[in-house]
Amino acid sequence: MQTTNDYSKINFLYYNRKVDETNKRKLMQSMRDLGFLIPVILTKDMFVIDGQNRVKAAEELKIDIKYIQLEIKSDDKKLPAIVSRLNTTSRNWTSQDYLNLYVNLGYENYIAFKVCIEENKITLSAGLWLHGSAKNQVSFRNGLFKFDNGELEMFNIRLKYLNDIRYYEDRYTDIANDNRFIQAITRLITANHGSQEYNHDTMMTKLSKMPTRIGKRAQTRDYMEDLFFIYNYGTKKRILVA
Repeated sequence: MQTTNDYSKINFLYYNRKVDETNKRKLMQSMRDLGFLIPVILTKDMFVIDGQNRVKAAEELKIDIKYIQLEIKSDDKKLPAIVSRLNTTSRNWTSQDYLNLYVNLGYENYIAFKVCIEENKITLSAGLWLHGSAKNQVSFRNGLFKFDNGELEMFNIRLKYLNDIRYYEDRYTDIANDNRFIQAITRLITANHGSQEYNHDTMMTKLSKMPTRIGKRAQTRDYMEDLFFIYNYGTKKRILVA
């Protein structure tokens, strides 16, 4: 382990997460009380793999940084995977962190996916439901997410279904961009129970007969109950709230 107070020699990877100001302030308080306890991990050429919040906290306090260097350089193709898995003292990586990582690395499928969800004003979580990968995000986090012709076609069909419902009436304007409402719709249109899969024509026909059933709700679950009630109304072959 080595130490330095030459902060200029430590560099940051462009695709790593941004410094978390809240976490940095907590680290600063801890360092005031206890000093710099856990070393940061750097590449051979002094890029931060793990510990960028600690680096910034130490720099503001003007105290020495403890660090360990690995035998890997910043241009190594394996480094992004190593960065995303090292969480020595930081919060775990979220799906959004992984999306930003692979977008910054130039992964075309992730770039296309991000553009799609941003243009349509839906959350990452809703986008993964539409894509069909919400329940198992291992591939997404490992850089293996695909958004090719097959997935894109299904995504666009489901996206149309989503927008048909969320923008069905002017009365829905106040909730059209409510993430809880959007999430509830995605759960409906991707639902199935045994051989019973979602049928969009059925939903739109029934929605036309009871549009006032949909209104502002406090929870995603409340929206889901309304949507599934409309869909299942008057039929024995039901799809169920998951």
